[in-house]
Order: sequence, then structure tokens, then C-alpha cells
Amino acid sequence: MIDLAVHELVSRLLRHQTRDFIISHSINDPDNNGIYAVIDYLHNHLKDEVNIDQLCKLACMSRTKFFDEFKQLLGVTPQACFAFGYASASHFSRRFKAVYGLSPSQYKARHNKCANRS
Repeated sequence: MIDLAVHELVSRLLRHQTRDFIISHSINDPDNNGIYAVIDYLHNHLKDEVNIDQLCKLACMSRTKFFDEFKQLLGVTPQACFAFGYASASHFSRRFKAVYGLSPSQYKARHNKCANRS
């Protein structure tokens, strides 16, 4: 089950390669919109416990709107990163590479190649 969740997270991260730009831009201009304010907050509070309701208030959005906007910009729901203890997609990618020695995209490509041989 965890392997499936990791594969789902990796595929969503790969579909949205612009996330690094969005994260960088949100840190430089957190007042641009509510999601940028949330990303900036997360970046500055990586070690703190995350409360989704608090993030919704910070973004000035309902829970549904917040999840939709977050997913549209970053390719994952806030829960996907947080479920694995990561507050940002780029942090997850860096840690993934540190553990597996491959980026998520390289890992996925290798896994798909092995699966196609079977």
C-alpha cells in the first residue's frame, strides 16, 4: 500500500515540473495570492506541525477551494506531501534522491522499464 502511495505521489510530482518555479516565486512574493502565502509559510515552518484548517485560513479559502488550488498549482494535494512528513514537493524530491540515489523521475523510469520486461 505504501509503495502504491509513493508511486502515485511520484507520478503527480513529475506531471507538474513547474512546482520548483512556483515554490521559488511564492517565497519571493508571498502576497501574490493565498497559495503563495501558504507555500511561503510552509517553507518557513518546515519543522512545525501542519494544520490544514490553519493553512486554509492563511490562504483565505474554503477547505475545498484550498485543496483544488493547491493541487492545480503543485500537482499534489496538501495531504499527499504531509502524509509522508514533507511540507513541500521539492523537499520530498530531494529526500527521495538522498535515500534512493535516484530522482523520483529516474526511479519511476527504472521501475517502469523493469515492469515492462516482466
